[in-house]
Amino acid sequence: MIYPLVSCKKKLVADVAVETGVMLSVKSNAQTDLLAPGTANGFNEQNIQVFNLINGTYQPVNKPSMDLPKNIKIYKKQGSTEYQLELFVNTEVDKSGISYTLIQFGENKPDTVKSEVVKKGGSIGLGKVWLNDTQIDRFTPSIVIK
Repeated sequence: MIYPLVSCKKKLVADVAVETGVMLSVKSNAQTDLLAPGTANGFNEQNIQVFNLINGTYQPVNKPSMDLPKNIKIYKKQGSTEYQLELFVNTEVDKSGISYTLIQFGENKPDTVKSEVVKKGGSIGLGKVWLNDTQIDRFTPSIVIK
């Protein structure tokens, strides 16, 4: 009796990375850090809203079961007294490969973040990023004045 040999090939799973964070600092005209806890007229996750452009309509980001339900994270900059906000931008793109995200601090006019979304394999990253139509470096905190 001859038993057929069955070989099993392991499927290799490619590394997947999702890097869509954009760094922001929020300051007053007097350069007060408006993300620092306890700051008068400051902002926290409860009074910041994020909207993603999906199918031509801005929709609020609200994912209560996720670690970051609004796609934002506020934290103290390492080795500093300054606070920063990391915004994880929309990955849904228009025909030109650009995504649009609005971030609204309190009752202020929303700021617009446009991003080139680069997809390769299972990974997603960002190319150029614009804050209110000015190109920025997504790793260096851009200052938003409120």
